[in-house]
Amino acid sequence: MKDMQNTRMSVSRRKFLGNLGAAFVASAGTSVASVTYTSHFDSLQITQYDLSTDKVPEGFDHVEAHITDIHAGTPSVSKKKLAQIVTQVNSLTYQKKDGQRLPVDLIGIGGDILINKHYDPRTEFFHPEEIAPILGKLEAPLGVYGCLGNHDWDRMGHVLQIRHDDLTMDIWDIFKDNNIHLHENEIVSLNKDGMEFDLAILPDYKTRWNKHFDSTILKDVDKRPTIVLSH
Repeated sequence: MKDMQNTRMSVSRRKFLGNLGAAFVASAGTSVASVTYTSHFDSLQITQYDLSTDKVPEGFDHVEAHITDIHAGTPSVSKKKLAQIVTQVNSLTYQKKDGQRLPVDLIGIGGDILINKHYDPRTEFFHPEEIAPILGKLEAPLGVYGCLGNHDWDRMGHVLQIRHDDLTMDIWDIFKDNNIHLHENEIVSLNKDGMEFDLAILPDYKTRWNKHFDSTILKDVDKRPTIVLSH
């Protein structure tokens, strides 16, 4: 895999949080950079985005890898391919303008871990307990956090033959047992080198937003640096 290249470009919410496979976020000094890491049709690509913020002090460095829309079970994302993606994400580093390379501090999973229907005759339906141990090999000092996407909610709903609102939260426990912490409508407070910041994990926009989004969790977004994780 090639190292991340410094590419400045604008990015929409949907492209940043949920475009073709996985994504990555980093910050250095008073800048925040993100990298999209894409797994789609058997191609792997990394693109780096630089975002700016005045809410982190000069000299503070933070790097976050954001993986999204994995769709494990599609022809291009077998268990073997997923394991390869995990290995590659674990090896990611962010290159600052001065050439210094920074390791990943935090990993976020942005939903659509599973698939909800057959898109191809070669599609495999994996259960969470098959995928969680593979993703559980992701490593970051501040931890691995995530949310569910519409495919995850639909898939589990179909399996259990119940509505979204009645969906058992056993999937949370399956991933938690593999050191992946899934949340919805929650703020996770993190600390790196004495710098405190929040990770706001919001409901899936397509299946959960209208009934389940709680705007009060973002009441302090203007007071503390906040990273938003959503599908």
